[in-house]
Amino acid sequence: MTEQDVKALHARVEAAEQRAKAVQILVGSTQMNIIYLLEPRMVDGLKMAELRSRAQDIEAKLMRNLSMPPKEQPLSQEDIEKLIDQRVANAIGAIAIYETKTRVARDSMDQVVCQGVKATKDASN
Repeated sequence: MTEQDVKALHARVEAAEQRAKAVQILVGSTQMNIIYLLEPRMVDGLKMAELRSRAQDIEAKLMRNLSMPPKEQPLSQEDIEKLIDQRVANAIGAIAIYETKTRVARDSMDQVVCQGVKATKDASN
């Protein structure tokens, strides 16, 4: 084996070591990426477990409520009058809101028409 062959072998070994280091860096980077991808999944898994637990609690409460007999009591005359008064008040409030909105819309349209008429007069002068 000549000295030139030995130098060539040393160069090949050095190149192989550099490639090995590059692969190690790439593997480390890939491992970090995998960790970053797995962490949210673990958190999501914990959240899902909590949501399942809450859903089971709600379902159990619902089943308990459905299994209890309803407590229907007839409304008293006073309760009926309160209910009617509340509904009438709600209806009056809704009518007042409707009338206010209608008036504002009408005023706005009148203002637009007036501006249009004024612009037409100004254009013709």
